[in-house]
Amino acid sequence: MRRHWVFVLLALCATCTALALEGGTGTPFSPYVDESGNIRRPEGYRDTWTHLGTYFIVGDSEQTHRMHSVYAEKGYLDSYNQTGQWPDGTVLIKEVMRTAGAQLTTGASNWATEPEVWFVMVKDNKRRFPNHPLWGEGWGWALYRSERPNVQVAKNYKQDCLGCHVPAKETDFIYLQGYPSIRKKTDGPLKNGRLGR
Repeated sequence: MRRHWVFVLLALCATCTALALEGGTGTPFSPYVDESGNIRRPEGYRDTWTHLGTYFIVGDSEQTHRMHSVYAEKGYLDSYNQTGQWPDGTVLIKEVMRTAGAQLTTGASNWATEPEVWFVMVKDNKRRFPNHPLWGEGWGWALYRSERPNVQVAKNYKQDCLGCHVPAKETDFIYLQGYPSIRKKTDGPLKNGRLGR
């Protein structure tokens, strides 16, 4: 009889764990998302996450050039490289940095100085927040500015976030061509800025 209760307790624990992972008990499916769908900006990503790549954005003047560096946790990147799909719970953070520049011995150079904004995307394959204005297209979307780095300022992903990502709709709204750690594992070359399949 005692053995029977041990198995019952183990089964209950397994069920509770599964529900927690699915978000069925109110437990967030990601450490960066609460039960209401609010997204927290990750910290320490430069120290422990994988740098996917950096885009250099040419502005109208030296003062308006920007560097967009994107990071993901290595396990999610490994899964993407194996399956071609971002797994549920993947978090991508894009750090937009102001830049400075000068003529150096290597030529005209620019480098990142301080953060301006952060964009955070969280993959949601289960469509957990169907009525939330910052969740849609299979992702949660968030925006933080350097003057208040812990305050999420986007109001609606369709108005504040999606427009820049529409050209990358075929690759799940992510611009893959700037990420060498992904590009080298794809089965086709870049064509017109898009990955060939």
